[in-house]
Amino acid sequence: MNDQIKILVCAPIDEASLARLRGIGKLTFAGWGGQDGMHAAPLTANQLVDMGKDADVIILGTEPMPGEVLQKLPVLKILVCSRAGVESIDIKQASNLGIPVLNSPGRNAYAVADFTIGLLISLARNITRSQSFLSTGLWKSLSSPADYELEGKELPGCTLGIIGLGMIGRLVAKRATGFDMKIVGFDPYVNNEVIRESGINIMTTLEELLATSDFISLHCALTPETKNLLNSTRLTVIKSSAYVINTARAAIIEEEPFIQALQGHKIAGAALDVFWKEPIPQNHPLLNLDNVLLTPHIAGMGDQVFHRGSKMVVDGIVAFFSSKKPNNVVNPEVFDVSYE
Repeated sequence: MNDQIKILVCAPIDEASLARLRGIGKLTFAGWGGQDGMHAAPLTANQLVDMGKDADVIILGTEPMPGEVLQKLPVLKILVCSRAGVESIDIKQASNLGIPVLNSPGRNAYAVADFTIGLLISLARNITRSQSFLSTGLWKSLSSPADYELEGKELPGCTLGIIGLGMIGRLVAKRATGFDMKIVGFDPYVNNEVIRESGINIMTTLEELLATSDFISLHCALTPETKNLLNSTRLTVIKSSAYVINTARAAIIEEEPFIQALQGHKIAGAALDVFWKEPIPQNHPLLNLDNVLLTPHIAGMGDQVFHRGSKMVVDGIVAFFSSKKPNNVVNPEVFDVSYE
């Protein structure tokens, strides 16, 4: 172990990966990396400055890392995000300071893809509504399920529109083809050949996808370009018989027009695992709608995610201190030397 290298661990890391980290330097645990795990509060900006001022490496949980905090971390050599999303990190400032930022894309891709298909099937076949139908004592006769419109939609021949065709979007497409669904997609940033190899029919515009899909599933990152991507105008393009599934980020959808569309049945229904404020407030109107399936941000919580993510984080740090270019560098321009 090199005691000169100091690593601040603010994210849960499994024991096997911690053992590898201890071979690199001295570890300090805080936030979600501490003994209380995810029951602990993420570090505040002041705590990050105080605890990170001597750190060569910081592994973030959900802590934001604004530019003003980065400027107060004089010895920081590498910043590692234990999640795929880096929207809360000032990447430009990190690059200006020569600090590589690593993330962990794909660590929960299989879990999210599986969960998305589960939500799709539950929407199509009214599985959640049917459980409520039973638990509230509405099943009075053999005809009553039909009276309450619990008849489901068969998936073969239905069109699934996938917005965002990274690893998760393509895994969802792969799974959906097993149900004989038509798969269409939109993503201006992914190579078309990669998309075609996944059996996805590429839509030239987002509006075309929205107008033709029976199910619309969101799998893009939240960026300034994708915030309110499904805005009041685009929501009107969606078929009244279509369903929206969001396991990505809530802010990709404009909240108020979306709620109004669901309340007015301008859209048939939705399955949401993410919300504009989390935890969702108990007085939120979505909680009173019977055409909405809600889950508490658990799509990415598969049993292998923790171990896969831990390994990705530590692989990057090991590569960096072995003078090798790590994988998953968000700002590769910071490397001005050749790596093996």
